[in-house]
Amino acid sequence: MNRNNNFKNVFKLYNLFFVLFCLFFLSFQNFITVAFDLPSYLDEALQVIMLMALIFKSYSDNNSKLVVKAYFVCFIFLFLISFEAYSHRGYSLVIQQVFIHLKFIVFIGYLALIAKEETCLFVFKIVFVVTIVFFAINLFMPLGFNEFFDQRVMIRSDFVRPIGIQGHTGTLGFIIAISSIYFISSNKKLDDISKLIVIILCLFLILLTTVRTGLVVFPILFLWLFKKSFKKFLILTVCLIVLVTSIGKNNYMDELVDITQSNIEMTVDANEPGMSSYIRGIMIYFSFQLANERFPLGTGASTYGTVKSDDSNIYAEIGLHNSRFFLDKDGIYDSNFASLLGEFGYLGVIFYYTFFVVFCVKICSVNNRKTAPEFVFSMILLMLGYSVTNPVFMNTFQIFTFALVFVAAQKYVSNKPKDKEVTCE
Repeated sequence: MNRNNNFKNVFKLYNLFFVLFCLFFLSFQNFITVAFDLPSYLDEALQVIMLMALIFKSYSDNNSKLVVKAYFVCFIFLFLISFEAYSHRGYSLVIQQVFIHLKFIVFIGYLALIAKEETCLFVFKIVFVVTIVFFAINLFMPLGFNEFFDQRVMIRSDFVRPIGIQGHTGTLGFIIAISSIYFISSNKKLDDISKLIVIILCLFLILLTTVRTGLVVFPILFLWLFKKSFKKFLILTVCLIVLVTSIGKNNYMDELVDITQSNIEMTVDANEPGMSSYIRGIMIYFSFQLANERFPLGTGASTYGTVKSDDSNIYAEIGLHNSRFFLDKDGIYDSNFASLLGEFGYLGVIFYYTFFVVFCVKICSVNNRKTAPEFVFSMILLMLGYSVTNPVFMNTFQIFTFALVFVAAQKYVSNKPKDKEVTCE
């Protein structure tokens, strides 16, 4: 009997160490990989182990069983509708890319059902503090970070764009944006004045990252506030307009507006889409073209805008295989929406996004948990919006960070709450 207890205790200790290792490694993967010269595929290896852990747990846990079933249903569906890619991409590449597309199920399921919310909250707090500390250091020592991560120095308004401990401006901006939603909307006890102060601080941090996409956080939060109270929406909108206007009395805000306007114009200009200098616009334009030509299923996994699509016949078909973007692999993965639409067509992209929303809503209510509806609404909408200009579902750091923060905001209660204002159900 004692031997069995000792074995269980050792197993629990091992499991705790493994969970913490996974959480911290995936949170700082780029830094750890560069610092210790590790192979880049370790995140996929951990993803396989996490999936195996969920499968093992599914034998004794109904929630894990549902997650595993959902995963394989999605996997089989995306694999089957990729039949057009079998002949020229091969089964292996198709399977690998479907595996990458479904990272969110594994990460969210593992963190919610095995790592648990208390552990995720503990790790998230540490990750956020470390991020802010290195972000501040980066602002004073900009070139040192670029040298360490071997990243090209990017300038905006004579200001070196920070990359932080994440080693990339986009991922730094993403974690600040997603953390902003956590601090603004996950705590229902936060009064309006405190919330306004937090919003201003978060806005300031996002502006410092120079990542325009991160600013979508605030319209999303305002949508929720508008739903509840037009007065609150109006007051906060006026305050932020005044704040941004006062901050923007320099070239920085003018440049952000000009760049955004130019990107939109290049995206919607159909005269010579292949000659555009805006790769996201190119990928979005041709994703619609492919989805229309192969209605309703697309070109199949590993064929367009994904990490396993190198040298795909599709690029030659649309006349972009000799473009510098595709030769240098520069920015062709940046729009997750474009990759999903191109590879799976209208049917596949509707299925994918719908499943993502339903899965997130369901997972936040398992095992007697409650989550602030404003937080769930904002997080899901942020991911959908971000997916247009970022590979949020394919990029391990981004989807894992989402899963970490999403689960960290959940709270355990002894009995399922009946108050509809504080549950996801």
